[in-house]
Amino acid sequence: MTNRRDFIKQSSVIVAGGFLGGNIFSACRSGQPLQDVQSVVEAFGNPPLSARPGVFWDWLNGNITKAGITSDLEAMQSKGILRAWG
Repeated sequence: MTNRRDFIKQSSVIVAGGFLGGNIFSACRSGQPLQDVQSVVEAFGNPPLSARPGVFWDWLNGNITKAGITSDLEAMQSKGILRAWG
């Protein structure tokens, strides 16, 4: 029996594979050059900054320190969160 996390991982791979695989097959049928499909696959793996995850970052009641801000930003960056707005 798989747990929920494994199920979600497997489902996302199947959905992404179906999406990309479907595009590759339709491109081959339409005579579209395979390089275009390859660029889509590469862009999917390395999206532009505008498509990457970001967070709404807010401070409550002014409870902030310079060290806390630095720590929060470094933690977000280490997890791949490249944008924060408030």
